[in-house]
Amino acid sequence: MRSWFRLVRGMSAVARAAVFAAVVVVLPACAGLPDPSDRNDWRSYAAKPVSDIRFSSLLEWRPLDRDSLLLRFDRNRYFVIQLQEPCISDVREANSMRLVQSMPNRLNRFDRVVIGGRNCRIEGMRPFDFEAFRRASDDQAPEQAAYRSGAT
Repeated sequence: MRSWFRLVRGMSAVARAAVFAAVVVVLPACAGLPDPSDRNDWRSYAAKPVSDIRFSSLLEWRPLDRDSLLLRFDRNRYFVIQLQEPCISDVREANSMRLVQSMPNRLNRFDRVVIGGRNCRIEGMRPFDFEAFRRASDDQAPEQAAYRSGAT
């Protein structure tokens, strides 16, 4: 931790401002999706598997559990991508993700996901009802806050 502070102290004012700006931009993006791991079970909001996904752009991604990702594509469409084992010990520890597609603007089960520098095969893809998940998470939030504070 001390080396981090030394590094920041040694930076010019412009470099510190750039780091601060990057943090200000990245943190809200990370907060865009609720964390499914500490709320209700995400599996109840995933539909039946699909064979492919057509999209224009990938907007956001987030690990759901040890080997599943939540991807947000254009038009606010969400999909759960389940990765085959062995791939990575835990996708929640990855800091980067890239899709390797056989066809542009289309993802299928034979494509791959590079996560944390590891090339992973796709086991399944399922549409995800993010709005229902978010509503259920919002409904549970007051109960969880009361539980954490010790209130009954």
